[in-house]
Amino acid sequence: MKYKIEFGFGVGEDRDGNVISIERHESALGAIRREAATLFGGYTLTRTEGGWRNPQGRLVEEPGYTLSVLTDYPGDFPQWPMIDMAGHIKRELSQEAVYVVVHQCSWEML
Repeated sequence: MKYKIEFGFGVGEDRDGNVISIERHESALGAIRREAATLFGGYTLTRTEGGWRNPQGRLVEEPGYTLSVLTDYPGDFPQWPMIDMAGHIKRELSQEAVYVVVHQCSWEML
C-alpha cells in the first residue's frame, strides 16, 4: 500500500501556553526534518496558519506547518512510523496534540 501522511502542528505556543521562541522553533524544525528523512526518506514542509481553543476557552491563532511524507509499506497500514513521527513532533514543540491525516494513494516516479 502507498500512503501520503500529513502531520499538522503549531509553532506559536506550547501546551502550557508559553510562546515558542524563534530559536526553539528553528531547532525543533531541524530535528523534525531529520526525523522525517530518517523514518520516511524525505518530506515536504508547508507553512500554515491555524487556530484552536485552549482549555480556558481562549482562541489561540498561530503559525504552523504541515509536514507531508510519502511512504510505501507492504501489508497493514504503517502505524509505528506514523506514531513515532507524531510523538517526535509533540516532544520537540511541547504540544498537546498533532493532527495526522492519512491518504491511501498511488504514485509513480516520473
